[in-house]
Amino acid sequence: MNCSYLNWVERFNDEISKNLDELSKTSSESKRQQYLVSSENIILGLGTLLRDGFKNNKSTCFQNTDDKNSNDILVLIQLLNLVNDIIVNWMFGDVEVNTGLFNKLYIRENHGIITDRIFSFLEYYNLNNAKNLKDFDNENDIIKYSNSFREKLKEFFYSEDLTEEYLDIKLERWVSIYTYFYKLAINEKNVLKIEIEKLKNDLLQNKFSEAEIEVIFKHLVFGQSKNDLFSSFLIEYNNFILLLPSLIKIIEPLKSVMVLFTNNNEISKKGSKYEENIHNLLLRYNLSAIKNVKTSSNGESYELDILLYIDDTLFVIECKTQFQHDNVRGYCRNSQELDYYIEKFKRNLKYFTENENGKKSINSKLKAIKCNINNVNVVPVLLTNISYPFVEREGIYILNDTKLYNFITANQPVVHYFDNKNKKYFRIGMLSPELFRNKKANTFIDFLRDNNNYEISPCCAIEKIFLKEKIFKRYKLYITRQNFNKDTYCKRIERYCKQEDEFNSIK
Repeated sequence: MNCSYLNWVERFNDEISKNLDELSKTSSESKRQQYLVSSENIILGLGTLLRDGFKNNKSTCFQNTDDKNSNDILVLIQLLNLVNDIIVNWMFGDVEVNTGLFNKLYIRENHGIITDRIFSFLEYYNLNNAKNLKDFDNENDIIKYSNSFREKLKEFFYSEDLTEEYLDIKLERWVSIYTYFYKLAINEKNVLKIEIEKLKNDLLQNKFSEAEIEVIFKHLVFGQSKNDLFSSFLIEYNNFILLLPSLIKIIEPLKSVMVLFTNNNEISKKGSKYEENIHNLLLRYNLSAIKNVKTSSNGESYELDILLYIDDTLFVIECKTQFQHDNVRGYCRNSQELDYYIEKFKRNLKYFTENENGKKSINSKLKAIKCNINNVNVVPVLLTNISYPFVEREGIYILNDTKLYNFITANQPVVHYFDNKNKKYFRIGMLSPELFRNKKANTFIDFLRDNNNYEISPCCAIEKIFLKEKIFKRYKLYITRQNFNKDTYCKRIERYCKQEDEFNSIK
């Protein structure tokens, strides 16, 4: 039987739906990751096929594809993405790829770039999961989806009321847009085929403005210029819009809008809000801080974001937001960006601390907190929303904003664990309590140096060889890759708790 264009899209939708069903059945985090990776590969593959059709006007070729070819293509898409993953790791990291037992392909890392990437992703991963797990038990799935998305937007865009505009639409209205399509998809299995005019009329009836509808069709409809299905998830087909229910259910709305805003050069708006948020945090805890020190000299501009004065020590804080990566390529891009930010920070810092005109300029601002640049110890800190496995680079401390919040609020990061067998509750500090003893300058410097020295380390959950990856038997090829395994992490915590319990009973 030949497949029509619509049958093709339906086939991809069905494959993602199967993964969704498996996701709902398993409690294993490692298996959940496998199904998510598989679904992402399918979505990427469908996007590649559709993009090729747009570029080469080959949409009719879908109609000449039979069931066997469709299955072969689905298998090849998974294989292609996994092999591409190997190539990317090879490009950006020092890895060895060897064959071994049972025709497995083993990927071994020599210098840590892949592990570094996974480690740097953990704080975002934990924060995102915490938002997902927030208690919305008394609400239906649609309201849960909406509230969870809203909470994440507030966190990641540093907004209290979501009134900031991106692509000419307030963040709160982006919640409404994604919730609208989720509501259409939630009880559906098959691909929805909606006439374009009918969809526009329905959007109007649901109180979306003409301007908002124009933005929806400009940015959320897949096409030559918008070719990422994660952010442009509506597929135009003749005079219809195709909506894949499985796609809407599995994509993370926060990630989707982040990609959308980044691709349209809107994500930089987040920066000024980020600085304001950090400055307000410091002021709330009665710390002496000023922001936005700016000047110019000989046609060159110089700027420092936040100055924090504690105990004759001036912490100069440069605030930078980066796009949250989800692969090795993204991590390397962020690392390269970080190097650029560091060089620019060093340039600005040198002007304000060594140039006489620069000193005069900064001292005019420091008067407000009774400080003088000539009489203080200067400690530079680059603050970012991304976690890195290192705490210092080129004489500048690198700090994640979540950790700054932990220090300022004396909120020690902990693992909460409940032992069901013994009905005991454990609260394990991941960092030494000594790092939170007070808010003095020396303590903060100790924190800057040691905030990656976990007592319970997430690194224990990063397996060097992960043997449960997708298997492609027909090609007699097994692919394994490094991955973060939450199950292993939990087992490590459980062993730690058991040892603590036995130690306390001996005492």
